[in-house]
Amino acid sequence: MTNNKLKIGVLLGGTSNEREVSLSSGLQVVNNLDKEKYDINIYDPKINLRELINDCLNKKIDFCFIALHGKAGEDGSIQGLLDSLNMPYNGSEVTASALCMDKVLSKKILKSHNILTPNDLIIKKSNWLKNKDKIIETISKQTTLPIVIKPSISGSSVGVSIVKNYNKLIDAINESFLHDETTIIEEYINGQEITASILGNEAMPLIEILPGNDFFDYESKYTTGKCQEIVPARINKELETNIKNQALMIANILGCRGLSRVDFIIKDQQIFFLEINTLPGLTENSLCPKSAKSHGLSFTDLLNRIIELSIKND
Repeated sequence: MTNNKLKIGVLLGGTSNEREVSLSSGLQVVNNLDKEKYDINIYDPKINLRELINDCLNKKIDFCFIALHGKAGEDGSIQGLLDSLNMPYNGSEVTASALCMDKVLSKKILKSHNILTPNDLIIKKSNWLKNKDKIIETISKQTTLPIVIKPSISGSSVGVSIVKNYNKLIDAINESFLHDETTIIEEYINGQEITASILGNEAMPLIEILPGNDFFDYESKYTTGKCQEIVPARINKELETNIKNQALMIANILGCRGLSRVDFIIKDQQIFFLEINTLPGLTENSLCPKSAKSHGLSFTDLLNRIIELSIKND
């Protein structure tokens, strides 16, 4: 009897500082993939990258479902490897993955398209080590507290701080530089946090985020009960439409495909872009599955749709 199931390799874990989140996402994917449609193999690039490469070359898998997060997962590197192996995969391709992972570059591109973003200052680690006092003076003159300190290339709010006192500034910047060579000093906007999940060319129901901590940090994202998420978001229809249209525009400008998530802050009906995620979390606490559920899609339906879109676009 011929087995017509699609052979899927689920990539999870990896080497980034978001490894634990990726393991959780990947296991959720494995548990919810339709076993009647797919044969599933699991690969952790930190442990068995060679096996993954060999299985791709020997056609032991037909499709890679990337459930990796952070560097070497959603920055274009694993995507480039899979491209070289002629292996289809979910999510955005190399260029879009790299651009979206880099907050400085993605903001620069979107600003050129008149997308509103919080004001910022950019600091390089090499300059920080040489001119710390001068940089602190510049930040003090050009910003008003509170401010957001975050690494340019990182996810899951790792390395992000909200500074309410300049005495905490140095520690916050040093923490950010543990995760990337570039740090963003960003205007803090006290507004309504809204996230838009994009599936193909469609924006799913918006989610309003009410974090239990100062902001939507790692603990709020991945600890059950630490954050209140309201879907659909409590906003008027006109604003909802504008946010969805802007999210779709942003994903299109940056070249995203499949499932992505765009984060905004709303103040006085103004829509400020914060960041975009090309491989959003798929843990039990993650936002995209909650948006999909409100849209009438079960977790399994969502995974099927991601795979269908990826194969269609390949």
